Amino acid sequence: MPQVSGFPENFIFAPVVFPVAKWIGITNCSVPVLQGFQELTQMLQQYPKCLTNEQVLIISKLVENCDISDIPKPSAKPKPILLKPSDQ
Repeated sequence: MPQVSGFPENFIFAPVVFPVAKWIGITNCSVPVLQGFQELTQMLQQYPKCLTNEQVLIISKLVENCDISDIPKPSAKPKPILLKPSDQ
């Protein structure tokens, strides 16, 4: 985040939390995958780094002034192809 001075690289990460999963079979995922909020709490406690009040203010201003008109809209979902019984 080059717009925020003193902001270390890889400071923000986005874990995925499955709060009611009984089993998660994940390998080689690019983000942390957690089973429940207890694992999330433990992970957060391992990362005591916090944003300064100034960084929070800068980030909130960047979000507030974000121009989303430049973001491309997703393409329409393709319509399903229905096969006739004779085509199967």
